[in-house]
Amino acid sequence: MPRRHPYRVRDVKILRERMKASKRVVSHTVRSLADQVGSNRGTIGALLSGEQETLSEELAEQIAFAFGVPKEDLFVPSSFAFPNASDKDAPEAKGARDE
Repeated sequence: MPRRHPYRVRDVKILRERMKASKRVVSHTVRSLADQVGSNRGTIGALLSGEQETLSEELAEQIAFAFGVPKEDLFVPSSFAFPNASDKDAPEAKGARDE
């Protein structure tokens, strides 16, 4: 059974803008953000590129914390993103990787 990812990126453009804005305050790179949130560069890069759209609640919280914003500014619950889809019908992330 595939791993459930309860959160989706709200808008990849917003996520990229937060990454750019954070570089002005803290020098975040994909590598440094991955290290800070306990993930890997592939996952962070895939989220920033839009290749991966879903992630765990824990990772969503950690990324939002690293950017100093509420989780809801960057991510939405998958059930919200797919209100008419049942769990078995919800699309899985394109190229989803383990966090």
